[in-house]
Amino acid sequence: MEKSGAPTIATVAELAGVSISTVSRALRNHPLVPARTAERIQRIAAEAGYRTNPFVSTLMSHLRMSKPIPFQASIALLDSMENPHKWKEWSVHRCFDEGARKRAVELGYHVDRIWIGEPGLTSQHLTRLLRSRGIHGVILLPLGDRNFRGREIPLDLNSFSMVTLGCKTADPHLYFASNDQFATGQLARQRLEEMGYTQVAFLTPEYVDKIVEERFLAGFLHPAGSYSHRSVSILRYGKSQPRRDLSEWLRNKKLDAVCSVLPETYRWLVELGLKIPENLGFLTLDWEPNTHGWAGVDQNHTHVAETAMNLLVQLLQSSQTGSPRHSSGVITEGVWVDGASLPVKKPAANS
Repeated sequence: MEKSGAPTIATVAELAGVSISTVSRALRNHPLVPARTAERIQRIAAEAGYRTNPFVSTLMSHLRMSKPIPFQASIALLDSMENPHKWKEWSVHRCFDEGARKRAVELGYHVDRIWIGEPGLTSQHLTRLLRSRGIHGVILLPLGDRNFRGREIPLDLNSFSMVTLGCKTADPHLYFASNDQFATGQLARQRLEEMGYTQVAFLTPEYVDKIVEERFLAGFLHPAGSYSHRSVSILRYGKSQPRRDLSEWLRNKKLDAVCSVLPETYRWLVELGLKIPENLGFLTLDWEPNTHGWAGVDQNHTHVAETAMNLLVQLLQSSQTGSPRHSSGVITEGVWVDGASLPVKKPAANS
């Protein structure tokens, strides 16, 4: 079936069987692309009738120089938390907002944060709102307490370029940018073992476990190396009385360290009379600069948001809207941070 409309750089990439970035480099005779490959791609582009858009060429030139460019358009951050201000209470959401806005300004875009939790908001209403503001690109923020389902988003998905931030979507898939949650769990477990902790527990809110489809836990249970034979105690606590859940669960547990997905459990453990690190080592998978003295994994939330913006601009410039054929996105590895809450006990045996 022939496609209508002028061919895009994505069309050329599909015909040539290469990535969009390779086509872009080939059309500029970039030295990273072999001469024969560049000539082949240029020939395919000419035969397809592809013409470089001067506006896009100017934009990408600015991007490569990493210099701010004049304002081009607005991009929407869609927020579906329980109220329009709830996101400010969460460090991860503040980092997402900061990173997205910072990178958008560098790329010449304005960010318009839009709360979509209003009762009765329909796909037609939201689509008209975005179009009235000249918005063609959308970043979808985590849905608060559940995993993304594309069909639940009150928006005509095929009308916009979209990237989900912080987790993947399903039904249908959308482009995404997130931390490598499996690798984050692996890294935490590996460090625990290397520092001599053998009786460890994994603490996670039920809703976070659902949002990330258990990827943190899966990585923690399947560390690289020779540690996977050790058992792990697991607590998935609810939202109603999490401190009580933790207190009851800890009874008769013999632990030397806990790994908590969120840092909130540190306070609960102290309130229950545990001294950290004297009685119990502690680390969090959501380390942030204000968690002074804590060990954990910095998921690089701000950088993840910047990569989401980069990806969205790429989709906008190649006129890609709606759901990709296959799940596709960018993941960013976390970084281990040492802290006084998890001192070294002894080196772990290599065997």
